[in-house]
Amino acid sequence: MEFIRPVADLFGISPVMLIVLTIGGLLLIGFWYLLKFALKIAWKTFSIGCMTILVVLGALYVVSVILSAAAR
Repeated sequence: MEFIRPVADLFGISPVMLIVLTIGGLLLIGFWYLLKFALKIAWKTFSIGCMTILVVLGALYVVSVILSAAAR
């Protein structure tokens, strides 16, 4: 812990607090990248779901137009 003391003194905190803040910062960075990855997957899933719904609705519209034209 003696090699950390000059850095901790530079910031005006104890070496233990410096270690805790460093670990906390690394955990926050890891959580941020995990969240970015999860949001990327969610966005792709959402996009695919929206496109599927639009294609199905478009197909139903085309079928209804064809059926209404055939009924005349």
